[in-house]
Amino acid sequence: MNIVETILTPILLNISQTDKWQRDFLIGLFKTLFSRQGRFNFENLTRYSKYNELTHRRQFSKYFDWFSLNKSFVDFNCGIHIGVIDCSFISKSGKKTFGIDKFWSGVASQAKYGLEISVLACINVTTGKATFLDATQTPSGLSKKEGTKYSRTDFYLEQILDCLKSLPTIIYYVTDGFYAKEKIVNGLTSNGKHLITKLLSDANLKYLNQKPRFKGQKGASRKYNGKVDFKRTVFQTFLSGYWWGLMKIFSFDNLYSKTLCR
Repeated sequence: MNIVETILTPILLNISQTDKWQRDFLIGLFKTLFSRQGRFNFENLTRYSKYNELTHRRQFSKYFDWFSLNKSFVDFNCGIHIGVIDCSFISKSGKKTFGIDKFWSGVASQAKYGLEISVLACINVTTGKATFLDATQTPSGLSKKEGTKYSRTDFYLEQILDCLKSLPTIIYYVTDGFYAKEKIVNGLTSNGKHLITKLLSDANLKYLNQKPRFKGQKGASRKYNGKVDFKRTVFQTFLSGYWWGLMKIFSFDNLYSKTLCR
């Protein structure tokens, strides 16, 4: 397991707010995790590790920048990466655990009581391999509806914006239809990023009113000029050209020729 120490030592040295005790503990922890299978807790880790249970509890209570550690593994991989954002539901019974609330479960296709984590990852488009970056637990009690003071959408967007400053090379982010919301789109585009997603079945798109004001018109001009008709030829032409442009950008031949290794 010397390869674990060889890889982790220079990475941990570059992460701020870590001392020698924490670096040695993390290297020993990963050696133990990679050499055994099954579930782990503080008690059974002591069977295979040189650290006792109290040491494990103390070290896990300390702050550690896991995002920087995960980002370092991404920097090792050559190629162009795209970001991926999604939520994951975790079944949990009981009433005392922090964050217990009703969240959407994709497996059950319904909302269930449990826990939820908002996950940010990246995918190397040349190899198809995904690398985990950050996971944040969704607090309970946040409103699901837009327009409230602080909703779940605001929480998801806050996590994304906190990570964007450390991901300057990732321009495109892929999500499912849930994230096709004005707040998230504007939050990414205002930071020079692009969101690739799909619209929900009840999406309400409207054409902007581009008619000039006529002489003597009173009051403000109409902001919109009717709802978008998805069957209109002009709109289909725009979409086909848009997706064709994306296909050219993300074609493997084009990526292979433009891939730069750090």
